[in-house]
Amino acid sequence: MLIRIKKTGGGVVTACLREGHEVEIQRTGHGGFFALHDLLHYSVETTLGFNEAFLGLMASGWSFTNFTRRDDPRHRPLPEQALIAEHLVNVLSLRVRDSAWEDDGLLQLLTEEINQDLAAAMGGCGVPAPKLAVADVATVYKTFDGFARRWATLPIGEHLELAFPPTPADG
Repeated sequence: MLIRIKKTGGGVVTACLREGHEVEIQRTGHGGFFALHDLLHYSVETTLGFNEAFLGLMASGWSFTNFTRRDDPRHRPLPEQALIAEHLVNVLSLRVRDSAWEDDGLLQLLTEEINQDLAAAMGGCGVPAPKLAVADVATVYKTFDGFARRWATLPIGEHLELAFPPTPADG
């Protein structure tokens, strides 16, 4: 699947282009929040090898409304990887401006905090929280930081393209 995230004047257009030329499109405002959210999903899911989280489900034929509209007949419960990814992205997004991941002395503490927060966030969902390794946290943040920098300098009207699953050129 090819993911195309386009910067517009007031938001983002995300297009998921599947093999066979099937396309799913979502338009959002919020000043670009969802671009960074989706780039953090990409960083998490590719680092942890998730193929049944948000992007993997989109690649397999889910639509954006499968995730949000419980009254949609196509709505299905989320697989475990998708639940983990959603909670993890929410926990990590609280720290995206924290540069502790760049400091070897602080990275262990940051990882412990993230693991504690993830366990607390997932406490009531019936799925056990994974314990992230220090290397995974560093890789997620490093990957996301590169995408966030590219997004920040992207002119309005232009887009980022990423393959899912990733190709070597995507990192």
